[in-house]
Amino acid sequence: MTEAVTPKNGIKEHGYTYGFYEEPGIKIPVLVAQVETDKIMDILDELIALLPEEALLVGESSHTGKLVSVALSHVETVIFRSELPDYEDIVLNDGCFGFALTTPEMGEVFLHEHKVIYLYAPDLFKFELVLRRHGVPQNRNLVNIKSVDHIHTTTMEHTHLVTTFLRRFRE
Repeated sequence: MTEAVTPKNGIKEHGYTYGFYEEPGIKIPVLVAQVETDKIMDILDELIALLPEEALLVGESSHTGKLVSVALSHVETVIFRSELPDYEDIVLNDGCFGFALTTPEMGEVFLHEHKVIYLYAPDLFKFELVLRRHGVPQNRNLVNIKSVDHIHTTTMEHTHLVTTFLRRFRE
C-alpha cells in the first residue's frame, strides 16, 4: 500500500479477497486487492489490458472535501494504458484521487482513492490470475483500509495533476 492513505494503527495489509457488490436486484462479484506500492502500476496496466478497446472512464477527486466524479465515455484503453505512467505520482501518492474504467462486456477496474483496487465482473478469474502472477496472496480475512481509522495525504500539486489528468482524457 502507498503512503497516500495511512492507517492510524500503522498496519498495512496486502492481499486480495472476494465479495459481492449488492443493491436491490443486483449482485455482482467483486475482487478487492490491496497491493504493495511497487506493484500497483504494473498490476493496473495488466488489468486494464483485459478490458475491451473502449471504456467509460470515471475520475474521482475529494480534494475539495466532497467527492466529485467526472465520467468520460469512449476512452481508448490502449491510449489510457500508455499515458497512465505520466500520472504515476497521483495514482500512487494522492489519497484524494481514484479512477475506474468500466465496460458492460468485461466489468470494471477501479482504483479507489484509498489505493485499493476493486474489480467487478461476472467472472473474476482473469483478474485473479494477474494478481497471482504478481505474487499478491489471497487473504480471506483482509482488513480493508477503508474500514479502519486512517489519514489521507495530498498536495496542491496533486490537485493540479488530477485536473490535467481529467482534461487529457476529455480530448
